[in-house]
Amino acid sequence: MRLGGIVRLCLRLPLLVCWTLAMFALRMAILPTRWVNPPSELRMRAFLFRLWGRGAIWLMGGKLVVLGNPPQPPFLLVTNHLSYVDIITSAALLGTTFVAKAEIAHWPLIGFFAKNLQTVFINRNDLRDVVRVKNEVGNILRKGYGLHIFAEGGISQDLQVKPFKPALLDAAVRNHLPVHYAAITYATGQYDPPPSQVVAWLEGKSFARHLLELLMAPGFTVKFTFGDQPIQANCRKELAQRLTEAVRALYVPIP
Repeated sequence: MRLGGIVRLCLRLPLLVCWTLAMFALRMAILPTRWVNPPSELRMRAFLFRLWGRGAIWLMGGKLVVLGNPPQPPFLLVTNHLSYVDIITSAALLGTTFVAKAEIAHWPLIGFFAKNLQTVFINRNDLRDVVRVKNEVGNILRKGYGLHIFAEGGISQDLQVKPFKPALLDAAVRNHLPVHYAAITYATGQYDPPPSQVVAWLEGKSFARHLLELLMAPGFTVKFTFGDQPIQANCRKELAQRLTEAVRALYVPIP
């Protein structure tokens, strides 16, 4: 198993790096169209992000399963949060823009790509930054992007769906926008280590170490289950509570 893991790592890591750099180069090549034809640039950006995500998931040994109908942009989507793999999966499916914690900007590969794809980085411990991002959420939706928010405010350490925080849902309430939702869960092979050890990114393990161990693993399946209808409310606390309950109803806890 150890030898097999090393072989998988030696194959997957260089290919993942090369794939990411190639997609980034294409992204930079189409960037000037933003000032000439913004709608065209938006479509190409989303296409490249989806293409990168699908390739990255495959190169990491992942298989993607989708249940329900993904929303069409512009949209606001909230989900639970178990791993940085959630971000790659959402990219593969939707080509979304994200609201993500500020630390992600400095991660290898993912941070490099995210900084150039309109990701909104937030310091959740700074109230002024939360206010800034609330306003930015509205601007992004008006531009026609799909926006994905991990509304728990961080990765769930007990692998359950934590109550969603209402602050970043303010733009949806103020603009009377329905919010889409989905549940993310993972599985591994019958005789492989459980996804809580392979895919879930829990405290005490660095990003680099976790990524290397994930690339050494035999593989995993990620399931994205979308809700039937988006949810709308006149109060952001009510909206957060209803979304939490809806995602919990779809979520299958990982072992």
